[in-house]
Amino acid sequence: MRLVIDNMSNISTFLMSKKGLIAKAVTVMSVIAAFYMAGISKDFSGYETYFSGIRNGGLSFALLSRFEPLFAAISFVVVLFVKSDLFVYLVFVVTAIWIKVSVIRQLAVTWSVLAIIVLFYGARFFPLFELTQIRVAIATSFILLAFLMASKDRVKSAVLFSLVSIGFHFSSFVFLPFILLRKWGVKSAVVLALLILLTLTFVKVRMLDLLSEYMQVIDMYEKVGYGDKVNPLSVTVILDSVMIAVGMAFWRKSSRLMQNVLVVQVVGLALFYAFLDYAVLAHRFREMLSVMWVLYLVHAVQERGVIKYFSYSFVIVNVGLYTYLFYFYKPIF
Repeated sequence: MRLVIDNMSNISTFLMSKKGLIAKAVTVMSVIAAFYMAGISKDFSGYETYFSGIRNGGLSFALLSRFEPLFAAISFVVVLFVKSDLFVYLVFVVTAIWIKVSVIRQLAVTWSVLAIIVLFYGARFFPLFELTQIRVAIATSFILLAFLMASKDRVKSAVLFSLVSIGFHFSSFVFLPFILLRKWGVKSAVVLALLILLTLTFVKVRMLDLLSEYMQVIDMYEKVGYGDKVNPLSVTVILDSVMIAVGMAFWRKSSRLMQNVLVVQVVGLALFYAFLDYAVLAHRFREMLSVMWVLYLVHAVQERGVIKYFSYSFVIVNVGLYTYLFYFYKPIF
């Protein structure tokens, strides 16, 4: 009996630890993903066809698809050992979640901070990435890892993880300059965003025409269209814009990593407005870049003073808003 009690005590201690919280987060999100994918996900059917095609066509089929080379190669390897398409997908889901939560753990001083940021990610990004865009989910995991390495001045590791991210999703290339150039001011950030906005306004049509000759996915969008019109003043964009303004106001009191995240967010807005006529690109760039809020918030909620309370408010509003959007307004289940 004592042995049972001791074992139960050890399990309870583990579950309340940071490692235990990681295990719980990964388990819960993976179960949700399995339920969702096995049920009504339209995106899963495409990956299911792809994984089945690899079983029949081998490595050549995997590499000649429209998917990125690293994702294709790893899919081929996983398919060799895992027979269920659902479980192949879950391998990627578990990997993506585990990397993200592990990165947060490296920066969170207490388990409560870890729990808050995991909740933020789970509400805002998990339904968007792990449940529907698994390549983006993996890519953003390695981007967060790259920025963590950069914050520790491990530049080679940061660049390596950035390249791995691009191997899972080509859109990740937009992060690379912020890995290499990590010292910014408010003025330089705003100037950079304006330059990106103005440049793309004039060259985006020609640029996409050129890219369509080399990238299957761009060629597909050029033929079928880039989706519906984008709302330039959606509540989600306004929410992020307010937090960017708050962050800029406390720029001097922010860590270098927090400053770098704010620059990324400003650039994300510039790309969003530059591609307003190309809904898929507008949303994709902003969504991917906005995942960097995770790194900003894990620092900000541990700061003292006003920025801490603004950050907690931002987390609370995000959790409420995106829970409503994903589960009530346009339910994913």
